[in-house]
Amino acid sequence: MNTYDDNIVIKKRHILNRYIYAYFKYKIDYSDMSLRECAKLTRLSYSTLRSILMNPLGASVKNMSKVCDVLQVPIDLIPYMSDHIVLLPDDLASEGPAVESADDAFGNLLYITEEQYDGRLPINQTPVYRYPYAIEVKYDAYLEGIATKNDIPPGTHRPQFKKVPMLGYAAAGQPLEDLNQDTPYYDVENKYDVDFCITVRGDSMIDANINDGDIVFIKSMPEVPNGKIACVEIDNEKVCLKRFYKAGKTVSLASANSKYAPMFFTEDTCESIKVLGLAVLRQSEIK
Repeated sequence: MNTYDDNIVIKKRHILNRYIYAYFKYKIDYSDMSLRECAKLTRLSYSTLRSILMNPLGASVKNMSKVCDVLQVPIDLIPYMSDHIVLLPDDLASEGPAVESADDAFGNLLYITEEQYDGRLPINQTPVYRYPYAIEVKYDAYLEGIATKNDIPPGTHRPQFKKVPMLGYAAAGQPLEDLNQDTPYYDVENKYDVDFCITVRGDSMIDANINDGDIVFIKSMPEVPNGKIACVEIDNEKVCLKRFYKAGKTVSLASANSKYAPMFFTEDTCESIKVLGLAVLRQSEIK
């Protein structure tokens, strides 16, 4: 490859990185979280997250997956962008497609010019930041086209998903404080009657196959049957995931790990104890 071709490849990669960064920047801003808060949720260092966002095409699949999970972005959207974006040559840039409305975005967002993403425009003024849903719609249509090509039989079940808020961390061990650290959203299939989810911290529920780092989806309800696993708030601030038992005015929260003793609560030992909901579904990371 000659130097001229090398320069074209380098330039296109730089522009693609800026394009993808603008999309992720929108997702972070829309989630009302800072980069440091996003880094905390991904369990990446702040500097690592910044490096990923500045050079998404150079990020490892493992790290990119962590970012995509937190921001609810399909990881396959990244190679889709890379493969389908057309960088118009300099001599056509002045005639390139304007993206000044939603209709323009749906038609033209994959046809970009260097000027749009070379740094002259602030990130929040780039077309993909202003109309991010347009690229998402194009990607969904692309997936539908693949499904059609693969001759999926009529009537084949295609799961429908909804988004539920992640309300923070709940302890599987000693109760944790501050449930509402951040509020990202997670996809869950519509067939599950759930209202929010939590991330488990600790090992006290391992005999129920609920492990540290698992995401547990909760159905909001003020009471649960004895013996069911519930998300419980203690003293209006501490939250835990335990098997719930109530006898008279005494509440017992039992772990699913023999090394932890049950916790007992009465009006005399705590200000309040409140059931937030019933544990319905868990999502685990394969290790």
